Amino acid sequence: MLNDNPVIEVHNLTKTFHAPGKGGRTAALTDISFRVGPREVLGVVGKSGAGKTTLLRVLSLQMPPDSGTLNFGGTTIEDSTPRSVVRDVTRRTSTVFQGFSLLYNRSVLENVALPLKLRKMALTERTQKAREMLDFVGLKAKAEAYPITLSGGEAQRVAIARALVTDPQVLFLDEPTSALDAQTSREILDLLKKAQRNYSMAMILVAHHLDVVRYMCDRVLHLEDGAVRRMGPIRNSVDFRVDPIEALWGTPHDV
Repeated sequence: MLNDNPVIEVHNLTKTFHAPGKGGRTAALTDISFRVGPREVLGVVGKSGAGKTTLLRVLSLQMPPDSGTLNFGGTTIEDSTPRSVVRDVTRRTSTVFQGFSLLYNRSVLENVALPLKLRKMALTERTQKAREMLDFVGLKAKAEAYPITLSGGEAQRVAIARALVTDPQVLFLDEPTSALDAQTSREILDLLKKAQRNYSMAMILVAHHLDVVRYMCDRVLHLEDGAVRRMGPIRNSVDFRVDPIEALWGTPHDV
């Protein structure tokens, strides 16, 4: 799955934040390097404060790194990259957030169609595409409903439909099931697997629950204090004698 043409390639990525009262800056990410292949699902794990969400925000171009480079399918993003190029790369990705991030004064259909509206797609075309995506996630009958009437699982399905409606090459997932019960979580994960198969995209999944990573991912990246501690393929069986995170791996290999 990981080949000579990765969809994302990260080199020596570093991100720091101002540290009030400490007279300097604190490192959130330090010298991060890895690749993600086409159709690969990469899991990102680590304790709270390890840098998982910061990494996802940098990869999705929501915040710039201090140093290092990001390469998206042959397009390199760095300080000198023109904004037009950054916008083009951003259009190739989508993000599903833990808290759904829906507009509660807009219908389900309007929420899903919003990214297409922002891209100036004609009303008829974007409405049709949004309805098709709602059908895909199993919410065709909820098109005219408002988010306040939805269950948590339904709200996350709407968020997934909105993320998929632009046909992204890479889908970023920030703990997409952490607010859901076990049964609903499994249904959402199965939907994401179906989307990955149907739309041939890569995914980067940040997750707190290791069973989610084991179920979804091909490889896993373990962050510790903002640095890559280990990266390798998912191990199918679990050895309960070792640390739960360590049990995710089979034979380690270079990132």
